[in-house]
Amino acid sequence: MKLQGFWPCLLAALAAGAAPPTPSSPTASRAFRGALLDDAGQRSDLRLHLDPARLAEGQIDGNLEFERPLGGRGAVLGRIQDDLCVFQGTMDRGFDFSFRGRCSADLVEGTYVVSREGGVPRPGRFRAQAGEGKVQAPKAPESVAPPASPRPRPH
Repeated sequence: MKLQGFWPCLLAALAAGAAPPTPSSPTASRAFRGALLDDAGQRSDLRLHLDPARLAEGQIDGNLEFERPLGGRGAVLGRIQDDLCVFQGTMDRGFDFSFRGRCSADLVEGTYVVSREGGVPRPGRFRAQAGEGKVQAPKAPESVAPPASPRPRPH
């Protein structure tokens, strides 16, 4: 499976007016719950529902919903190859969301970018665990401490 071939086909289907598929019902989906943490330190809780039949085929097909401050919901589509996955979608509040990271039956974790047409892309970390319970937020990127000021020399 090559990811390069998937995105042109998806874009052509969307341009032709094909609606992105979504799981048949929330009860038939694999549920994940987690959080986003943007590079400014703002956290948004999220829910991700994926179609298990499509997951078995190496496809990501589902719905993603964010709480405020990001806020929004929409369909996402993508691919899984081994444990690496990518997915993206346009959310109802007019922004595009793209994810790249690792996916397993119990955890989806990696980086994301949120962008609006003509706007500056906003990156961050994404972490969601299977189930409906509360989960730990993704860790903030390690910041590099500024160099220490040189000590004044005694005269």
